[in-house]
Amino acid sequence: MKKVFPILLLAFLLLNAFTFKSLTEDWKLAVDKGGVKVYTSKSEDSKLYATRVVMDLSLPVSKVEGIILDVTNHKSWMETIVLSEKLPNDGPGTMFSYYKSDVPWPVTDRDVVLKWEKKKEGETTVIKSHTIAGKVPEVEGLIRVPLQDNEYRLTPNAQGGCHFDYKASADPGGSIPAWFANQFITDVPFKTWTRFREKFDGK
Repeated sequence: MKKVFPILLLAFLLLNAFTFKSLTEDWKLAVDKGGVKVYTSKSEDSKLYATRVVMDLSLPVSKVEGIILDVTNHKSWMETIVLSEKLPNDGPGTMFSYYKSDVPWPVTDRDVVLKWEKKKEGETTVIKSHTIAGKVPEVEGLIRVPLQDNEYRLTPNAQGGCHFDYKASADPGGSIPAWFANQFITDVPFKTWTRFREKFDGK
């Protein structure tokens, strides 16, 4: 574990301790810079927040979809993710992934197993991932994230690119002070998706 205080992991601590169902949907704009807008929303029963990221990309929807579903390469652009693996599928139309994150001391490192699904809603491609139990044995020294939900909505924009709308929430498990997570609720998504734009969209 790094004994430093960098920004928290994208996949876990920018996501917080409640599901989409408990969100107020009262999104408040926290950052608007370089084409990346980061919103936060507080749950009705938690001191933590959820995150939403909205941006427009010149990449077509199919290209953005491919990057998101290329889970083995997530570690190259997601903050603090040191391991991202695609797991064996149970059958056609399913995908599973495993992530390990190296988080700052004194917080214990996390891992998580996600199940992915994709569907179309008109012109919009919707990609969702959520935690699943029993797929990978728990690892000593790591806290398994018990609940995580991610939703990516990819819609063609008027310029032929992609309108990107991402929502995330999770229970990272274990003991994490709310102030510690909330301090980075805007930094993590902003820096990560800014990196995404620079790496894949040439922005």
